[in-house]
Amino acid sequence: MASEHSYRLSVVIPLFNEEQRIEVTFQKVASYLNSRNYTWEIVLVDDGSRDQTVQKVNQVMRGFDNARLLILGAHQGKGGAIREGMLSSKGEYILFMDADSSTEIYDFEKFEPWIARGVDVIIGTRKNPQARLLVRQPRMREFLGKGFTFLSNVLTSAQVTDYTCGFKCFSKNAARNIFKLQRLNDWSFDTEIIYLTRKFHYAMVEVPVTWADFKGTKVRLGRDILVSLLGLLKIHFYNLLGFYGRGNKSTDPRGF
Repeated sequence: MASEHSYRLSVVIPLFNEEQRIEVTFQKVASYLNSRNYTWEIVLVDDGSRDQTVQKVNQVMRGFDNARLLILGAHQGKGGAIREGMLSSKGEYILFMDADSSTEIYDFEKFEPWIARGVDVIIGTRKNPQARLLVRQPRMREFLGKGFTFLSNVLTSAQVTDYTCGFKCFSKNAARNIFKLQRLNDWSFDTEIIYLTRKFHYAMVEVPVTWADFKGTKVRLGRDILVSLLGLLKIHFYNLLGFYGRGNKSTDPRGF
């Protein structure tokens, strides 16, 4: 068994009322990681679930010394759960993914060549021609998502094709520096962390993934679009107020 400080990869999975799905997802992730030749841990973060998620997780983790559960108590939002999981993780690289496995853990293989090259931030995209969409989102969500991507690119100047795909990986150093400054807990947190990636000049690459839309999404379209747009304004003003620091002077030609 590896020591707690020697994991090659941490996988963070945020949970909110996931009693129906987490067992299958956990088993897939653990089985995949067991087949790899590196050390790993799974960090599950319960974000104030009101169902039997915590009990279910405690059952499925039995026998796994390298899996643990963080319980936040009060509901914070997906961004808050991921922040706590990322900052708690001990891996050299830290991947976060959704509990519904809309992008499955197997796609991590596509990230590994970029990790080998030392890229700090690798993000999945559904919007690349090489991505595979097994089940598409409803057309209205796709349309509004394009609008959100456009506005996010105006703010970050990153020219990212897909901000909200829930499959992103960070080096330990990048994760510590980015997520300790993250202030948003709602759906706009994805834009905030990419904004901070750019601000600190971390090398970043988008990788096309396989993705499927599943029933049971926590998105409430009208409410969450308004909240996310407000989040973009908050990012701008937080930066003006100096909450994100001054960034650094390093550059990397591999980055965006």
